[in-house]
Amino acid sequence: MLRQTLQGLEPVAAGQPVYWHELVRFVLGWTLSRRPPGEYDELIRAAKESQSNVQFQQEVAAMSQQLAKAREDEINDRWRERLQQAEQRIEQRLQRAEQRIQQRLQWAEQCVQRIEQRVYIAALQAILHRLLQKRFGPLPEDLGRRIEAADFALLEAALDQVLDLTALEQLQL
Repeated sequence: MLRQTLQGLEPVAAGQPVYWHELVRFVLGWTLSRRPPGEYDELIRAAKESQSNVQFQQEVAAMSQQLAKAREDEINDRWRERLQQAEQRIEQRLQRAEQRIQQRLQWAEQCVQRIEQRVYIAALQAILHRLLQKRFGPLPEDLGRRIEAADFALLEAALDQVLDLTALEQLQL
């Protein structure tokens, strides 16, 4: 079909070479834009052979090669752009994933710190309770509740007092 179309345009070349040139360029450009690059050599050969005049054959061949190269460059540019866009999307997703991982690591570290703090406080409560029991015998329920409610600073202060106490009432908790 390309060959027949270009053969039909050949008579125009003698009377209106600029018009012929533009028509041939349009037909070749349209054809190449709708075919895969693997078919370009065959299309260029068919376009060249469609002309009986050697000068027209050379012009058609040069025009075809120029359009084919421009089309291949356009395709390559599009693929490069798509690749860059894909790389950017991947990079953005990686950054978001890294942020989520960092947030989860921070959360996990905070959880570990809270657990360690609770375990340490529970250990201090148990130690204080045991030392007071060994020294003064069974503890009143009220004191047991105060020990359970005490925070880290109060527990440390109470442990510092244990060896100096002579009566449970002296304990400042």
